[in-house]
Amino acid sequence: MKGSDIAATHQMVEAIQLVLARRHYRAGAYTIGYQSCDDSTAQGGGSNAVRCYSNAQAYARNPDVIGIIVFNSACSGPEIPVANQAPNGPLAMISPASTALTLTRLVRGVNSPEDLRHRYPTGERNFVRTAAAGHLQATAIAQFLKQKGIKRLFLASDGDEYWAEYAAYTGSAGKSLGIQIAGAASFDPKARNYEQLARRIAATGADAVMLAAWPSNTTPALLRDLRARLGRRVTLIGHEDFQPSFAQAGPAALGVYFAFSDADPSLLPPAGKRFMKALEARTGEPGQLFTAFAAQSAVILLDAIAHSDGTRASVTRELFKTRVKNGILGDMRFDKNGDPVEALVTIRRIVRPSRAPNGSVADRVVIGRAALLR
Repeated sequence: MKGSDIAATHQMVEAIQLVLARRHYRAGAYTIGYQSCDDSTAQGGGSNAVRCYSNAQAYARNPDVIGIIVFNSACSGPEIPVANQAPNGPLAMISPASTALTLTRLVRGVNSPEDLRHRYPTGERNFVRTAAAGHLQATAIAQFLKQKGIKRLFLASDGDEYWAEYAAYTGSAGKSLGIQIAGAASFDPKARNYEQLARRIAATGADAVMLAAWPSNTTPALLRDLRARLGRRVTLIGHEDFQPSFAQAGPAALGVYFAFSDADPSLLPPAGKRFMKALEARTGEPGQLFTAFAAQSAVILLDAIAHSDGTRASVTRELFKTRVKNGILGDMRFDKNGDPVEALVTIRRIVRPSRAPNGSVADRVVIGRAALLR
């Protein structure tokens, strides 16, 4: 509730409160209370792991707390093990904006089965999310490239094991859709130039390049060298975390796509659009990032409580039985890990990198949903 996320988080709180007001603060037979808690510090200006951990301990100790809506991955990580061991639990958690794969899944080279056992010490899962985690974002990229008619995809990652796995997810989804993987390579995020990488990609005949990487000071050079060798006939696409560094790339960033795990308002189904319109009438402001996801998370948690016997363990079991039809985000259910089986993903294209504070303007939304390909 402090720092750069404040506009989004305040809107999310308003969305949760509107859901509760519409339900008359009821969930089946139960009367529901809600408290918004701050996991940030004034000094840090954002989520603080120690604050998150201490908040989770307070939730676990208070028998009246029956469920938690947690903002992002930075806070979900420290809170999950505490809530998992809560008395009469596990204590149910749902997140509208936690997208880190390692919260629920194994990522080769990044976490281990032992890490997941420490995250869920009771052996029972108690965390679900409404936002698309990395594997669904990667799937959305593949689906979008298929829609564009891409035949040959090159996978480039920055050597980080997390991004190598992300690229692998994209490649697997692409092959399932009939896209040929033209090649794969890691690159040095600190290199002075990327001419050799560009030549290698060009030699494969790839008509698209997936860039799985953290942004760095050399990202503009990477984009410029790729454009110089590949031209604009080759589609470049990256993950949302790659976006902030685009502004410094100048004309080389024009036309680059990126996948984002929020929902552009135009993608929301009728129920979502109606809700967002009602929220704007209530607050006087349009919905911010992940607002609709917060509202859907509140609805799901209330429904789980309504179907439960009132105990923490029962609410958690009901959470994993969720089946949403025509909801704020459309249809939704969770897999055994707590991830949505399908989710909204927005793909945007950079059109004016020098005119926006974050270096991007959405030209058009090109994909609405990403379903996990079997």
